[in-house]
Amino acid sequence: MVLPAYRVFQQGPPDHTGWRWSDSLDTYGFVDAAVGKRVFVVNGSEDKTYSALVGPGGSLTDLKPFANRGGESVAVGPGGNVFVANGQVFAYAPDGQPLGEIDVPERPIQLIVGGAD
Repeated sequence: MVLPAYRVFQQGPPDHTGWRWSDSLDTYGFVDAAVGKRVFVVNGSEDKTYSALVGPGGSLTDLKPFANRGGESVAVGPGGNVFVANGQVFAYAPDGQPLGEIDVPERPIQLIVGGAD
């Protein structure tokens, strides 16, 4: 497991029964991503959103800062805009430029972008 916080370490045999990690790396959800494609991940402790390439075996490579706001969740809309849940929902253009904020009555944890279907 590779996450932007760089606090993950391995202890034990190679069969992963000895994995240990920092409590600050809690996850609130998962995203699907194809090998060779870019994926967005958020880091609440650093308050940053990253873009990364998915490598073989699911590792994240070519990690690049995307936005100076992290949170609980990130989702990409059909037009490529990126939405980050952090108290409210913050919208970013595909190049990382802020587009605005969507005020919601409760603190969002997970984001899912739907369409006409």
